[in-house]
Amino acid sequence: LVVTHGNGDIYAVHSRTLVRIDPASGEILARIDLPPPSGSLASDTVYNGFTVAPNGLIVAKSYGRPAGCVENGTAALLECVDDANPQPPSVLATLDPITLEVLSTVELPEVATGRPAVAEFDGDVVIYLNGADNVYRLRLDGNDLTLDDTWQYGGFLTDGQTGSSSVVVMGDWVAFQTNGTPSQAQMTVHVVSQADSNVSASREPFTPAPGPSFTPSSVTADPTSMAVYSQDGGRGQIARLDLDEENVELAETWVVDQRTINHLTLIGPPDERVLVSTDAPDAVTGLFGDADYEEQVVWRSADTGEELARSEPLPPPFIGGPVTPGFDGNHFYLGLDGTIRELFTTCADPGCD
Repeated sequence: LVVTHGNGDIYAVHSRTLVRIDPASGEILARIDLPPPSGSLASDTVYNGFTVAPNGLIVAKSYGRPAGCVENGTAALLECVDDANPQPPSVLATLDPITLEVLSTVELPEVATGRPAVAEFDGDVVIYLNGADNVYRLRLDGNDLTLDDTWQYGGFLTDGQTGSSSVVVMGDWVAFQTNGTPSQAQMTVHVVSQADSNVSASREPFTPAPGPSFTPSSVTADPTSMAVYSQDGGRGQIARLDLDEENVELAETWVVDQRTINHLTLIGPPDERVLVSTDAPDAVTGLFGDADYEEQVVWRSADTGEELARSEPLPPPFIGGPVTPGFDGNHFYLGLDGTIRELFTTCADPGCD
């Protein structure tokens, strides 16, 4: 994961090593090995996500494999993790953005699978993280992190569902979806009030069908329209759900057949949103290491789900990654073949917008 900080420097994490890089020279200005959870080996620990708090602090989260596991990546989860061998709990750490000194740490009650989501709510800086069957909130007061015991959303998994995706902040709400790993159960999208974790709505937007349901990516949310965009890579569908805040209800606006196991990118002004994603009928096999398939980038009207444009077939991208927007309507596509492609949309009619 690579992030450009508001101070202009570049920050990157690999395994559990975080570095601060001078963007002009590429010089490493600071480096630190981040702490493993108590009782875990450094060799069993990675930091798979970090973000930047409003005060500029780096907020990083650990992710690990059970002791004795020698598998790496997704294989470590599929081959090593079970009820008798759970993943170690995640550590959340704040770091000084200049020196990378660790300023505070909190160890969660369980592993947090997704990346931390930072928000400002009621004058406080809060951080949301998802566990297997719980969403936790932490508070950041200056440099110090504390687990917020006044807010927790748990017990949401139905029979057969697997753990949730990263939490996404949407106005006064947070949103996420289940089945972060393959499941035979239907996927559920949840929205939860930031003011009261007892106030929530949920919906199963996708068609029941044989085969697995899953996505390793988070939902995409629009706080202007209060719309949540969800994808089920196993079922091969994308949906828009709208939140009725007054009645606390979710409803499908549209559902389309399109298989992606990547993040959905929302672009454009509030009244002309466009949803950008990928489409690959054979992409499910990619989760297990088979990258012998093609993928296309698709642009859709976020309001209606209508397809607006589609790219030529491309090599598959990094699984779980986004099609990254640039400037002037272009996008960057990171292929597993080691290439970065810049994509533009064009009009067949020279007079069209």
